[in-house]
Amino acid sequence: MKFQTPKGTRDYWGDSFYIRQNLANKILSVTQTYGFKQALTPMFESLELLTKDAGAVEEQIYRITDKAGREFGLKSDITPPITRIVANEGRSYPKPIKISCFDRVYRYERPQKGRYREISQINAEMFGVRSARSDAEIIRCFYDCYQKIGLPNVQITIGYRPLLESFVSSLTSVENILPIIRLIDKKDKIGIDEFNRQLVVFKISKTSISKINKFVSLRGSVKEVIAQTKKLFSDSLGNKKFLNNISRIFKELSDYGVSSNCKLDLGLARGSDYYTGIIFEVRYPGLESFGSIGGGGRYDNLVEFYGGPKTPAVGFSIGINRVMDLLASLDIKDSNLPNLDYFIANESSPCKLATIIRNKGFSVEIDLNNSSLSDQVALGKKRGARFIIIVKRKIRLLEVSTGQEKPITINDIV
Repeated sequence: MKFQTPKGTRDYWGDSFYIRQNLANKILSVTQTYGFKQALTPMFESLELLTKDAGAVEEQIYRITDKAGREFGLKSDITPPITRIVANEGRSYPKPIKISCFDRVYRYERPQKGRYREISQINAEMFGVRSARSDAEIIRCFYDCYQKIGLPNVQITIGYRPLLESFVSSLTSVENILPIIRLIDKKDKIGIDEFNRQLVVFKISKTSISKINKFVSLRGSVKEVIAQTKKLFSDSLGNKKFLNNISRIFKELSDYGVSSNCKLDLGLARGSDYYTGIIFEVRYPGLESFGSIGGGGRYDNLVEFYGGPKTPAVGFSIGINRVMDLLASLDIKDSNLPNLDYFIANESSPCKLATIIRNKGFSVEIDLNNSSLSDQVALGKKRGARFIIIVKRKIRLLEVSTGQEKPITINDIV
């Protein structure tokens, strides 16, 4: 019987393991320059924590009941466990608390291109500060992560969840607000015709449907979008406050030198219901079919929701699986994969020489099957060694890439 990986998962071994690891290390090195420190939380959490504000993701949680009858779930999102830490232990820490995390999460959904059931993510979460500058800094950090991994042309789409909720609430009853926003989040996947057909289910007028279509199509420069928004919206005090905050954030983004890589899209919704302010995501230009390769937003109520003090928060998540697939599609290769430094082809025992060279920090492989010298040389080439040390009375060094061979001593090597 041949066993396969579980549906929606993948193995990482050989080059793919190091590509994934190097990608994560590059992103984490960027978050470190912004003062984020890493954390790691359990693979499973109490089901109550995971479902408390999961929104549409709740039905995708893998559920576990232990022998004592307690209910747990495999972690479906990194943010709730990190927020749990801050809620329980963050009172005495100086603010902002900055936490980054490289981990895997699990969601039971239909596997397809770029979508898996086991998902590798990196999150960067900042707790304890609420300002336009903190929103802009998290977006600049987000942007720098993509520069570091070789995707300099990313465009960041920015929305504002309270303004979207305010607009939808002006057209429908309270119980329909979140379902309609979740539908807006799916509009690009299902197409405009199906989007409008499903809007009818909420028993809103054709005029309201037309207004929703206009609103979720508002995108572009911040000045243009705000001007168009004012034409659609009543000029209430709350909406004016939202628009002013958006303008302040874009002013800070300009000071950070990244505003040209950002566009405002008031139809951006994102799936989680816990967002309370700015929201954002990245899709790669020309390859939007890969879907979002990262996103985030502000969630000022989450720490308090999990039993901690009222603590503002903002953060982002980058999907490693999709980024790997995207880099492969763009033929962007990792130039930092580990290479074998030396292979020792020796007619007698190579163990002592191998130990000497390894103790100097080089990687070394030897023949373990007592093969002929010629077979050992061939094996060294197959194993990808940069150099083959050939020991037969005298020592010679073969540089595999050039085929050049020269006599050497052990001192030359070490």
